[in-house]
Amino acid sequence: MSPRSARPESGKLAALLARIYDLPQTASRIVDVLAEGRKKLGVRQLVARVRRSERSVRHALSVLVRKGILEREVTVTATKKLAYVYSLTPLEHIVQGVREEFSHTVTKLEEMARSAAREVAANEG
Repeated sequence: MSPRSARPESGKLAALLARIYDLPQTASRIVDVLAEGRKKLGVRQLVARVRRSERSVRHALSVLVRKGILEREVTVTATKKLAYVYSLTPLEHIVQGVREEFSHTVTKLEEMARSAAREVAANEG
């Protein structure tokens, strides 16, 4: 099975990403829906499935796209209008994003520890 066709356990993936990225509940529910169905869905479809307001869903989609968890495509509707559809980013890309986020956090912690050590040394000396 290729990574693109690998089906994540939707509830576990959504819960894990929610903890890592401190996602709002609506965002976690969107991840759950998209991982479960493996389809591309539009805003109205997502609103119906996660049972949240359109405003809440749009905000969560923005967060998820910005963090690299979702991909957004432009499509033409049956009425010949442009619309976005959303799908889960391939898992290997999500994993890479989590690694980068973790590495950035570790670097910030190391900088804080060095700064605190310099401050302590300056106060003792």
